[in-house]
Amino acid sequence: MLSLFNAGPTPVAENAPRPVSASGTEEVIPLAEEQLEVGKRMVDRGVTRVRRLPRKPSLSRYLRDARIVRSLSVADLAERVGVSQASICLWENDRVRLREVNLSALCRVLKLPIRRAKEIAAG
Repeated sequence: MLSLFNAGPTPVAENAPRPVSASGTEEVIPLAEEQLEVGKRMVDRGVTRVRRLPRKPSLSRYLRDARIVRSLSVADLAERVGVSQASICLWENDRVRLREVNLSALCRVLKLPIRRAKEIAAG
């Protein structure tokens, strides 16, 4: 059986396609002679790391990130916008589409540019 610590670096052609994870959102990058901290020791052979691929911006992620940056809870945001907490959760999890009235209210409370939010919502 091969051990992670005994494996040497594997040569990879420069123009070879890199493997992508099963979910399709991560790219597996082989590391040759780079160090990775494992607990308190360093390992420098045949290790791979995962790098996230860039995603298309989504309105739900945009709104959630804005809320978190402003240190607002779902309850606080719901109260300021004048909707239920369930509505905020549904919008942030991309379960329900926002109406323009609610989108404008969210942008006003979160201090986001409405034009940018509408562009993201349109796809």
